[in-house]
Amino acid sequence: MAGYDYEFIELLINSDINIILCGDERQKTYRTNGSRKNKGKTLECFLQERKLIGRCPVDRNTLNGSHRCGETIIQFANKLYPTFPQTKSLAKSSSSRHSGVWLVPDSCAQAYSDKYHPVVLRDKSNIKTIDSSNILNFGKSKGRTYDDVLIYPVGSVRKWLSNHEQDLKEQTCSRFYVAVTRARYSVGIVLPDKEANQLNDIYQVWENTFE
Repeated sequence: MAGYDYEFIELLINSDINIILCGDERQKTYRTNGSRKNKGKTLECFLQERKLIGRCPVDRNTLNGSHRCGETIIQFANKLYPTFPQTKSLAKSSSSRHSGVWLVPDSCAQAYSDKYHPVVLRDKSNIKTIDSSNILNFGKSKGRTYDDVLIYPVGSVRKWLSNHEQDLKEQTCSRFYVAVTRARYSVGIVLPDKEANQLNDIYQVWENTFE
């Protein structure tokens, strides 16, 4: 939100209407308001500035659970927003299928896709991927649920994978978070072979020999 969006919310708060606002600021994949006014400001910050936090308290706990993503996926996604309350997985687990977060060497990506049939997610349409009939940009996948996804991350995210102290731009972080949290069971992240294999002490690295 930006521009006069917040002023409109302020009018609602100061009205006699009972209001509950729900949202996830980690999923800001698009900017729908190009105004510079209030750009980059969170709703919580605006409420504090206008001394409205008493009338409209922020609750980060009641809806802090995912019925979509498995535990391993949620734990990984939480690392993108370490200052936020940690989201919990409320999803049913399955021990009989491929699951978890995997690094997929680029040379194995097509075999991985042929085996598990994930939806392929990429940041932008100019990013080269494997051959697949089901490819979406991160933003287009928002709100959707898939059993398995295969993600092509941008360069800054690749650096973050090896060092979580690496700063990510706000929108880059949000878009990757959205991509990761589309999956019920498994997330594959495609990296150049050398990069993937160098991180095998931190992540599971998929090999084409796996059953």
